[in-house]
Amino acid sequence: MLVQKEYSETCWIPISDEELRQNEEWQQMIEKAESAGLSETMIHNTICLYQTDDNNWYGKLYEETTFKKLLQNIKNHGYSLPTRREWEYLAGKGCRTIFPWGNNIDFSMNLKHMEWMDNDGEYTLEKENFFGLIIGDDPYCREIVYDEGEFSYKGGDGGRNICGGLGVMWGYLPVSPYFQDSEMVIGDNINGGYDFFRRVVRINDNMK
Repeated sequence: MLVQKEYSETCWIPISDEELRQNEEWQQMIEKAESAGLSETMIHNTICLYQTDDNNWYGKLYEETTFKKLLQNIKNHGYSLPTRREWEYLAGKGCRTIFPWGNNIDFSMNLKHMEWMDNDGEYTLEKENFFGLIIGDDPYCREIVYDEGEFSYKGGDGGRNICGGLGVMWGYLPVSPYFQDSEMVIGDNINGGYDFFRRVVRINDNMK
């Protein structure tokens, strides 16, 4: 199996540089953001304008889509979504513990959304794992998986546990390879703020 190294966001469509320069409203938004010392400005589920390290501004528009449309687009380009069990193996390599590193939180790790832990440097879980993947690194970013006509999530709960004040252990439990939210209800439309996907290619003996 060939696997996309990092997950991709959903629903957001890049704006071309030329279109961004010619749109007066967007340029005014950028000017206001710069005057306020901000590197990003957003209208919820509409547009996001952001400045990168090269000091240039870029933008993306929100386009509502469904799980079925996302899957069809992925298939049209020759890829697939991982199944639930495939994702679990990619994240845990068949580990028999709650997390790939053990049954408890390692408090020496620098974890996103846990700034009070006072760790320095890059986030620990954003480093490549044993397969060279960035996976199960952020409870806010749940990945879409697909099993025989059924969509579900792995790798996050949209940040519900963290926002609920449940602390580090329960907050990060959703990134466990084996966590599954039995109460999660998935409708037709994707939530572009929290739903992400990872392309895979399955290689078998029949492929040439």
